[in-house]
Amino acid sequence: MTAPRPTDAPQPAGAPPASPRSFPLCAHLRSKKYFFLDGPPRSAEEITDGSCHFWCARTHQALGPDHFAVAPADCDATRDCFRPTFPSLA
Repeated sequence: MTAPRPTDAPQPAGAPPASPRSFPLCAHLRSKKYFFLDGPPRSAEEITDGSCHFWCARTHQALGPDHFAVAPADCDATRDCFRPTFPSLA
């Protein structure tokens, strides 16, 4: 398990939603909860469901194309397979 990142900190009540740049999720990150969203996920909480099971849309497995685990905290710009959810803001 990885340590929480500063961007994963809970937002105070009444705070505006985090900007897409604050949560650079990979466009290929999927979970069951992903399919109930009205648009791309803007935070880790929006894509994390009770099972905490994630998969990569490119491999359809819990491992990405680089053979490392898939999760919101792990799928970031340090990986070669990463594609930003909001490319215009990257």
